[in-house]
Amino acid sequence: MSARCSRGFTLAETLVVVALLSMIVFSSWPLWDQTQRVLQQISVALRQSDFELAAARLRADVQGAHALAAGRSEWSAEPLELREPEGRAVRLGLRDGALERLELGPTGVVVARRVLFTGLLEWRWRAVSPRLVDIEATHAAEADIRPAVPHVLGKPRTAPRVTVRLRLALRGAGGGRSW
Repeated sequence: MSARCSRGFTLAETLVVVALLSMIVFSSWPLWDQTQRVLQQISVALRQSDFELAAARLRADVQGAHALAAGRSEWSAEPLELREPEGRAVRLGLRDGALERLELGPTGVVVARRVLFTGLLEWRWRAVSPRLVDIEATHAAEADIRPAVPHVLGKPRTAPRVTVRLRLALRGAGGGRSW
């Protein structure tokens, strides 16, 4: 082996490599930034469509019910229980950040359990009248699919919140199927 091969790299060679690598990183930064923005837009769109599906299920449950188990004129975070024909019921409520739908048999035993939406921050409802229900739900606008970056320039990153308000009528209120 020659003496030159055993010495390693010179300072100039190392600086050239570092300069080339930094040029590659800085030139790819706009692409990385654009990718993150597209991911955020996709995340927001997916969360919105997921919540729209949950709202459609809520609407179907409320409109299909004949009565409320307990009508409250004040806002309540307790589960909303809707009475159906033949003594069955549907209970909708928040459990560990998920909107949960329970189907109850005539004896009050849980027959089926389904999670309609995850990532719910708040849930509340009130009975405006015996046959009219207001539902309010708040969720994060985007799912957390990006790498966690807790602070950017010393400011904590907070996900935007979306609050959805629904006013739904029970079909047993005399409006029939035309509502």
